[in-house]
Amino acid sequence: MVIDDINANGGLLGRRIDLCLEDSATIDSVAEAKATKLVKLDKVDVILGGIYSSTRQAIKSAAVVCR
Repeated sequence: MVIDDINANGGLLGRRIDLCLEDSATIDSVAEAKATKLVKLDKVDVILGGIYSSTRQAIKSAAVVCR
């Protein structure tokens, strides 16, 4: 709902927001693979998530390497 409201009001800084969801299953290798997919294929600008610090590090590693 919030994304629809933001997009209806012109988006964020004039850009439309699209939500891409992936499930890391709280497994570091899965989180890294999903983050890589999001960055390389989906061309996302922001990744949110990672409950455990090791999962966040896996996501961070994938995002940094892909950029």
